[in-house]
Amino acid sequence: VIRVIQLMAHCNPVSVSTSFYGNRTISTTAFSGNVFRLTNDCNTAVSETVNWRHNTYFQKVGNTWTHDTMRAPATTLWAMEVTRSYFSGVHSYNGWDNGNSGWRSNEDALFCGGDGCIPSDPNNASYYRGYMWVGWGNSDALGDDWNSLDIIGHEFTHGISDTMAHLVYANESGALNESFSDIFGNTIQAHQLGSVANLWKMGEDRNSGGTSLYIRNMEDPNEKNDPDTYKGLKWHTTPDDNYGVHTNSGVQNFMYYLLANGGAGTNDKSWNYKVEGIGIIPARRIAFKALVDYMDANATHQTARSAWLSAALDLYGVNSAEYRQVANAWFAVGVCSNGGEEFI
Repeated sequence: VIRVIQLMAHCNPVSVSTSFYGNRTISTTAFSGNVFRLTNDCNTAVSETVNWRHNTYFQKVGNTWTHDTMRAPATTLWAMEVTRSYFSGVHSYNGWDNGNSGWRSNEDALFCGGDGCIPSDPNNASYYRGYMWVGWGNSDALGDDWNSLDIIGHEFTHGISDTMAHLVYANESGALNESFSDIFGNTIQAHQLGSVANLWKMGEDRNSGGTSLYIRNMEDPNEKNDPDTYKGLKWHTTPDDNYGVHTNSGVQNFMYYLLANGGAGTNDKSWNYKVEGIGIIPARRIAFKALVDYMDANATHQTARSAWLSAALDLYGVNSAEYRQVANAWFAVGVCSNGGEEFI
């Protein structure tokens, strides 16, 4: 048996009070005896949540989810379905592998930093081929859980990067992998919630006592000690974090922010730049096509620039504003053609 597809769904809509987004509707799976489970089988790509520590489903009698230990995975389930729906509806991409494969979130997970270590850190989220792990933070409060919409979207995008581009998770290709996840995490949030405050901060909804626990800032990567210029200030060169995949992601992150919103300034290479924003909808189209059609396993920022330009060319043409501004945005972060050209 390679894969089992249910012929009959048992999905039941219900409103839940999420950790960050007020009341939202999720669908759960019904069983006999009025038992319900926090899984969504309404689509071929089934979304599941399980308790990582006990390897058990979240299920109970009655389709209400008011206790915090149930609201947390219910929040994840809502974000999982929003993410799946975004890629299916906007990019015609189904499931993490474009084959309608489902995914499972292992909730209340613990993490550690290397081979042979004992998991003990609740502050992370990760993803691998249909399986996601979500930490619930240091406190018993829901606010510091690692299941905000942008984080769940970020993790799902790793599945796309691995499946379509096979981006090696180290060095520049690893930084680009992380960046595409940040790009679509925040893009999904914008698509679902509109123009929210602090949209370009990654994980900004997580908080402790009302103070945001965001981990990166696409609008200003330097604020979190990430670079905004290729091999400029704050560029990570040491072996830790696979040579800085979470740090050097700041370069393409800032490029995408400028492409969508515009901006002018002087980068770390003393290059003066000006980018006229094309808006998030054209920017996300170019980003997705670049990722799935043109990125390769050992991509560098130089080849990423070529991938984005090829995507813009396919979608809008060489004489389009979109094509020119992709070139300008990459110039802004210190990446240009070998001849030093940019398009104004």
